Amino acid sequence: MTRLVVAGCSVSDYFEVGKPWGEYLSEKLSCEYLHLAGASGSNYRMWRLLVSHVVDNKITADDTVIVQYTTPERNEFWSPRPLEQLGGAGENYHGESGGSLVKIKHNTYTHTDGKEHKFAKLWRNFINPEFEIEKFRVNHMMFQCLMKEYGITKLYFIQAGPYGSSLGELQLLESYKNNNIICRDIFKVETCLPNDLSHLNDNGHRTLADIVAARL
Repeated sequence: MTRLVVAGCSVSDYFEVGKPWGEYLSEKLSCEYLHLAGASGSNYRMWRLLVSHVVDNKITADDTVIVQYTTPERNEFWSPRPLEQLGGAGENYHGESGGSLVKIKHNTYTHTDGKEHKFAKLWRNFINPEFEIEKFRVNHMMFQCLMKEYGITKLYFIQAGPYGSSLGELQLLESYKNNNIICRDIFKVETCLPNDLSHLNDNGHRTLADIVAARL
């Protein structure tokens, strides 16, 4: 294995921990680690980053790619305001193309202001769960087809607790039919941050790394 690549949301990010599970896993496998996860990240962000890296030859057929899917309604949008006007880089903002990318989910409006706040609050009224699932299924299939075309044979998916359960059973190409790792019970008191059953603590990240290692 040349490198381990992990894309995901806060479940796979450095969210109040020193190391995410992907980094622990790379140490187990004695390989280089490429971190593409981000707090408040969306499935679209994962596809965007991974496809960009693949077509730019930054991810090759020698690499192992793991996608930790999140809830389907999340997305990202571009704002013309630069980062300094949005409070600087952080969980929700990243500089991009002369402005900023804002990662959007159900509560984004509570920690934004100005036009971004208005947009995020209005956006919630235009989300339909069934339609979001349909979009997810289409993009998930197109993503697999592209990865197969580029010879990425070691492609795995993770559905962790509530973040992946809302996606239902993943439709997988024959090439990846055994590569879905379902961790419905990963979020427990002993594996989560204090008073936060939606994010993993250090023990949780180590546990998830062990689960994934056994499947690779």
